[in-house]
Amino acid sequence: MSLSPFRNNDQAPVAKQRIKPYHLFLFAVLIVSGIICNTQMNEKEQKEKIHWSFVEDQVNVYGYKMESSSTGLPVIGNLKVAFGDELVYRNDESQFYTNNQLLPISRKLKDGRYEFLMGFLAGTESKILLLTGSDKNSLKQDTLPMFAGPHADFDGDGNHEFRGYLTSYPDYCPDCDSVFYNPIQIYEMREAGFIMDKEAMRKWIDDNYSSFHGFKPDRKHVVGRK
Repeated sequence: MSLSPFRNNDQAPVAKQRIKPYHLFLFAVLIVSGIICNTQMNEKEQKEKIHWSFVEDQVNVYGYKMESSSTGLPVIGNLKVAFGDELVYRNDESQFYTNNQLLPISRKLKDGRYEFLMGFLAGTESKILLLTGSDKNSLKQDTLPMFAGPHADFDGDGNHEFRGYLTSYPDYCPDCDSVFYNPIQIYEMREAGFIMDKEAMRKWIDDNYSSFHGFKPDRKHVVGRK
């Protein structure tokens, strides 16, 4: 009797393992995840890093230069701000930018706190991020209008004034003398920080609008123009 070199009759046949569909799904997920992670790492490596130091290296700003997805202009993403050795602010979502050598502004205030201002895009509008504090626990955050036009000591009190509109409203009606309530925002650069100059704002409102409805824009109010 001849024996086949390919089969041992004394051994049970080996059962074949079938590849189940979810094995293929898991494999595909791992491959795609690896490609995405690698692509993100490569994109981040290709971006130009920034590191700015202010106030004798006590205020440090980090980020990456990139192109704005909405305007195509150069912006800064993945912004980080440190006061001293402590990271006090991080934003991976917004797009920040400088403004004609005016921004960023950073300084040490009279009471020892630090102040930092940086422009950012809020939809189709430009605004200013204001950070004030000495560490993360004391940090205060505010949004200022993007400053427009020249800044100067307009009222002669020794402090420079910065002006701008916090938002923009469409015309209330064509060729009429009524507008949505949108007073100009006026901030003074004082030793205690950037402070809203309510006295100057009230004068502007009284000179330009028929009635007063506070210092913030409010579309619920329609006023006459003087």
